[in-house]
Amino acid sequence: PAAGLAGLAKTILAMRHHTIPATLHLNTPNPHIDFNASPFYPATEPVTWQPPAGVPRRAGLSAFGMGGVNAHVILEEPPVPNSETRPPLPQQAHLLKVTAPNESALRQIAGDYDDHLADLPDEGFADFVRTANVGRTDHRHRAVLTVTDRESARKGLRAVASGEVGVSTVLNQSAPTAFVFTGQGSQHPRMGRTLYETEPAYRRTIDECARLLTPHTDTPLTTILFADEQGLLDQTQHAQVAIVSTQVALTTLLRSWGITPDMAIGHSLGELTAAWATGVFDLPDLLRLTAIRARLMQRQPSTGTMAAITGPTEETTRALHDHPGVEVASHNSPTHMTVTGPAQKITELVEQWGPRRARTLNVSHAFHSAHMEDAVQPFTQALADTPMRAPRVPLVNGLTGDWHTTQTATDPHTWATQIRQPVRFHPGVTAVHASGARHYWEIGPQPHLTPHARSTIGDTHTHWYTTLRRNHPEQRSLYQSVAAYLNAGVGRLDWDALHADKGGRTVTIPGYPFARQNLSAEPAHGRRAPEPPPVAAHPLVDSMDEERRGTP
Repeated sequence: PAAGLAGLAKTILAMRHHTIPATLHLNTPNPHIDFNASPFYPATEPVTWQPPAGVPRRAGLSAFGMGGVNAHVILEEPPVPNSETRPPLPQQAHLLKVTAPNESALRQIAGDYDDHLADLPDEGFADFVRTANVGRTDHRHRAVLTVTDRESARKGLRAVASGEVGVSTVLNQSAPTAFVFTGQGSQHPRMGRTLYETEPAYRRTIDECARLLTPHTDTPLTTILFADEQGLLDQTQHAQVAIVSTQVALTTLLRSWGITPDMAIGHSLGELTAAWATGVFDLPDLLRLTAIRARLMQRQPSTGTMAAITGPTEETTRALHDHPGVEVASHNSPTHMTVTGPAQKITELVEQWGPRRARTLNVSHAFHSAHMEDAVQPFTQALADTPMRAPRVPLVNGLTGDWHTTQTATDPHTWATQIRQPVRFHPGVTAVHASGARHYWEIGPQPHLTPHARSTIGDTHTHWYTTLRRNHPEQRSLYQSVAAYLNAGVGRLDWDALHADKGGRTVTIPGYPFARQNLSAEPAHGRRAPEPPPVAAHPLVDSMDEERRGTP
């Protein structure tokens, strides 16, 4: 066994130095080996090891165990580092994985990583993270950290090593995950800009959406999203395509990492994106329909507005009888709904009920009201020739608060009527929770729906994750949600996809600690080992022993 290990080291060194070492003390080859008639020969002097161009160096290595085990491995030299390897793409934050078969080994690895980083130059940190994530197999136990630089990583690793931070166990089966798609009003200037700069998959999706939207919009998508011009996102025709494109890019990014929904629900406009995410619409049709919907709603009368109402919804519904013309726009939670209607009537209601109970929303139209009536039929026509399929995973019908059927999901009237009728988000979230979902991702520029969903569910065993949040570092916030999701024991991340197209290289980092266990055959201290019990021999064995002793 030691010879096999020595042979491995010798072969690696030969590859590293591009030289086949001489076989020492070989004076006379074995006469039974006819080297002259074969392509083989013994190397009595060091030989330069230069294979043909494009062919890597390879060697066969044999080891013969004393127990009779013969092992043979074929070794190949590592690929030559590409001189054109791109430097790591600048990142706002990093995910750092620490994983091991058991908790004690994991904490030791965290300590080893911390020691390694102590002497590592800052410019090597991104390569360290890439190697730790991509070059280490996922094990049953893990801790995932969100870090920004070498020092924040060391701080987190010390917390893991000391036991201050818990270690999660990857669950073979976990509770379902739901995606919740935000509606209009969640948009804000430059939303997604940092992800566009730091996440290649996000950038590709936004660029693809921009290309598909070109025939349907007068303003380029990237201008709507990222330009410094004020007011573009205040216009419905721009806001809706921006929100949907952002949601598509977020969903695609999460999917590439291995985070997918088991069910989905959307709020008004968000239900269109949810339909795409569950397979009802193709992406070109989703973006075309969104642009048409946005233009149609933009053209409707702008003499209305909306208001958010706080308080028991039954009480609010009864009180609305005293305000004719004011309609319910959405049932958000047991204590929150949105109302819509003519601006004068909404203003009167807000003044009468007071700021603690009602506040006017900053919107351009009275959505989900009679003001939207003239948009329904044209949008139905736009949907008539659009291919639609049954959702691949369960999708909530915002009109009813129950699950879409094949008929409702493929009926143009469903998606057109949605413009006019109230959104039943509260009963929809209730249905999602009743179906077992315990992990909720809000997909959108701002987590408007999470407070309503939490108020509806009121379950402390439910986990909530956001994607983008206004005035928060975008990549770091998203990574914090991903880390929380993984540390809850859910799923496995595709670490190769996380680092794809971000440059960097594999480097040497601390390996797994050897799981040592001391065993001893010595007796317990102060006591003598018991004598082994006598073994009764087989009669045939006794007969053979007697014959060997010469006994008749």
